[in-house]
Amino acid sequence: MDAKELAKEFSNFVNGAHTSDIKTFVSETANDHRTLQQQTFGVFMALIQEWAHLYDEGYYDARNEFTCRKSKEILDNVEFMDLRPPLI
Repeated sequence: MDAKELAKEFSNFVNGAHTSDIKTFVSETANDHRTLQQQTFGVFMALIQEWAHLYDEGYYDARNEFTCRKSKEILDNVEFMDLRPPLI
């Protein structure tokens, strides 16, 4: 599966996910191999950076304003981070 297909599958999951599904996803991801946790965090930070950029550019509406605004707040309060966390 390539990145584009994976993004679509993840969107489909999120679109129909129940609270228990989300808790299971979080639990499984948080208990994944520690190196993979590092890589996953990098992906999530890249998303946060992109949403913050959309906020800066005014490219959002009421449906995603909260996400973009909160992403901007996160970046404003976190030191610069490389999108590829260290592999140890």
